[in-house]
Amino acid sequence: MKKSDMIARMKQLAHNQDKIEEVFLQNNEADRAEVAKIKKVMYENFAELLENWLDNETEEV
Repeated sequence: MKKSDMIARMKQLAHNQDKIEEVFLQNNEADRAEVAKIKKVMYENFAELLENWLDNETEEV
């Protein structure tokens, strides 16, 4: 899998967690919504790390 594909996948997973959080909040499941929110942040941060990794590799070439 290409790094750009991994970045896109992480961003999609973050977006999915955002929607999951909304559903849990609608169902009054605050604890599960909080977990989804944390996972969203984790995926966003990982995508950012991958982007930086990609940028650093291109600069080195």
